[in-house]
Amino acid sequence: MAIPDYQTLMLPLLRLAGDGQEQRFRDAVEKLAIEFNITDEERSEMIPSGTGPVFDNRVGWARTYLKQARLLQSPRRGTLQITDRGRDLLAKNPARIDVKLLNQYEEFRDFRSRKHNNDKGVLVLQELEQEAEQTPEEALAIAYGKLRENLEAEVLAQVK
Repeated sequence: MAIPDYQTLMLPLLRLAGDGQEQRFRDAVEKLAIEFNITDEERSEMIPSGTGPVFDNRVGWARTYLKQARLLQSPRRGTLQITDRGRDLLAKNPARIDVKLLNQYEEFRDFRSRKHNNDKGVLVLQELEQEAEQTPEEALAIAYGKLRENLEAEVLAQVK
């Protein structure tokens, strides 16, 4: 099984927090790795920048987005806990939580507009992110790689 995208991880992460107890983020990552049968090889796969494991990064982005929608909170550093809003959403038994669903929350829309600050280049990332297998960080690394390849091709064409 491939490593799930960050939007696929949102609902299972919220469900893990559904007991209302404060949980360590690291414990949640481990539980999700078990739930999704992530192999040791997949756990060691790094994001394009090489700064961290893909799976951990995707769980981190799922947590960030859920927090920005006020479905999760962090009572202390490195922890997470479901909010009343998160409980209300779980009670509706959604089939999936993704960026489209999170856009119903004003705080999430505000976060996205702050984050993107009307930058045209970042709007492209926003579109990629909504299509959605990559986290924003992964989409940025892929976009950077493509730009670099195109630039190198142009330079080579001019030299010839």
